[in-house]
Amino acid sequence: SAVFVITPNGTGVAPLTTSSEEIRRLLYQWHTTLDASAQALATGRIPETLAERGRRVLGALYNALVLPISSMLVGCLHVVVVPYGPIHGVPFSALFDGRKYMAESLEVSVAPSLEVLRVSRERATHRAGQPLTALIVAHSDGGRLPSVVSEARAVASLLNGHCLLEDEATRDAIVRAASGHSIVHLAAHGEARLDNPTFAYVKLADGPLSVLDVFNLELDGAMVTLSACETGQSVVTGGDELVGLSRGFLYAGASTLVQS
Repeated sequence: SAVFVITPNGTGVAPLTTSSEEIRRLLYQWHTTLDASAQALATGRIPETLAERGRRVLGALYNALVLPISSMLVGCLHVVVVPYGPIHGVPFSALFDGRKYMAESLEVSVAPSLEVLRVSRERATHRAGQPLTALIVAHSDGGRLPSVVSEARAVASLLNGHCLLEDEATRDAIVRAASGHSIVHLAAHGEARLDNPTFAYVKLADGPLSVLDVFNLELDGAMVTLSACETGQSVVTGGDELVGLSRGFLYAGASTLVQS
């Protein structure tokens, strides 16, 4: 494998000595650490040993994927990563160099492909000069997510946005309201459905907002925040295509996605 680096000063390339199998092994360790941390949260605290294990895995991923090109990143403020294969699953913002996480020194974005990056940049310029408008949606799933409504109100107060809360947070309401907004913020329960990624969803008052529903949105270059579990997980199919909520929102016209 190799990393290609494109900057205003030119193009560079660096070989990677870590195999795809090793990357998959490290990602498996990362996910098992997350699962163990989720279980520990139920007891009220996460042991420092789990945190250290997570930093160790994130450090190994940094050494495998970023360290070989670190000299090319000196002076950079914003890095756009276009992964391939299993590397789509790497949490680049969280990679750890032994002192700090990448997000502490760089603005890190990830694009599924260079073509998606090009289209997203063109969409973003179409909104330049237009007034900032926001749609904020929150559904607590019957009270199981007690903080999402307060989150939505806090975001709405910052952005002077329009809220759809609890029973108002329906699929039809979002389809009707999303068009024309600069920002769409969804706070709800989410599931990736890696067994069948076209059924990945965000749960709303009248049922799941699935990938198929998202295809019907008209987002016109909006920035979309998916404040829900697993929204950034996708299945990598033949031709390095990603299938999941990300694909749906990009297809619907989002220029930027914020996901977990």
